[in-house]
Amino acid sequence: MEIMPFDQHGSVALPVACRPPRPSDARHLWRLARDSALEDNSSYAYALLCAHFPDTCIVAVERRALAGFVVGYRPPRAPDTMFVWQVAVAGPARGRGLGTDMIVQLLDREELADARFLEATVTPSNDASHRLFQAAARRLGAPFDVRPFFAADLFGEAEHEPEDLYRIGPFSHRPSG
Repeated sequence: MEIMPFDQHGSVALPVACRPPRPSDARHLWRLARDSALEDNSSYAYALLCAHFPDTCIVAVERRALAGFVVGYRPPRAPDTMFVWQVAVAGPARGRGLGTDMIVQLLDREELADARFLEATVTPSNDASHRLFQAAARRLGAPFDVRPFFAADLFGEAEHEPEDLYRIGPFSHRPSG
């Protein structure tokens, strides 16, 4: 089923259907990322993620509208880790735990059965992401650690906060739902 852009004035009645992304979803992920004030990435980057990493990405769809997404990958040097690159939830679906639900559903996949850690980088001012990953750690019943990762000067002339590494795990089981 083809998804449509989410109507920012609509409402989401959970539960939503979650599935791996398809390349045809890329433009909707790009639009939601832009509307959510996430890092400025190209629509091509989302097309590649949808095409090359559907096992480590998830989209949430409600009434044919994109309600949210999680995009990530498994770092080549850390195959027991799922790295979350971005999480976005459409405005009307926020505050209902959809971000945490998507992360848990992603980790429930057979393709990630051997993942023992979840990582992401988060800027110090991103309170929403801090709450999201704390909630995910609680749902997974796993330790949660934050440490410095990328210093602000690493990003050159761009105005960018430092990025802290959020690490959840080890976890050995996946809760269902």
